[in-house]
Amino acid sequence: MKWGTKYDHDYVNKLYHGILRYTKMPFNFICVTDNTEGLVEGIQTRELKKGWTGWWGKATLFMNYDYPQAKLVYIDLDMIITGDMTPIFEYNGPFAILKTDEIACEKLNKNGYNSSIMIWNNNIFERVFIELDKNWTNISKFIVRFDFWLEMMIENTDFL
Repeated sequence: MKWGTKYDHDYVNKLYHGILRYTKMPFNFICVTDNTEGLVEGIQTRELKKGWTGWWGKATLFMNYDYPQAKLVYIDLDMIITGDMTPIFEYNGPFAILKTDEIACEKLNKNGYNSSIMIWNNNIFERVFIELDKNWTNISKFIVRFDFWLEMMIENTDFL
């Protein structure tokens, strides 16, 4: 997911090439974005929901897009691929995410979710988007992070 100017097309292209380098399995690379300029050939795109900024745009990933595969793997653009991606791509449960316990900037949120990497089966959790979209004004007043929204919407997840 890429929006605004914080992470430009180079971040998308580097993530794509890192996955190409460390993945032997076939995959489709899709960037949900508000600007497709500069993306290399091989990267598919979907339009980012307008009006949601920052991490809230991640909810757009749960829309009923015409994704070409059933399993979806999301990786933040500031992540660097340094090794074999096979174990992540072979995950077979309904939803997995990073746990905050081992992340330095998340020390106050024990046992929480960190959505820098997520894996899920397409359309199972479409309500993550639908409920936020229907109730955006109220939810955005009281919930300050998309990760907290995920914790409310998806219980008993697997942790990576």
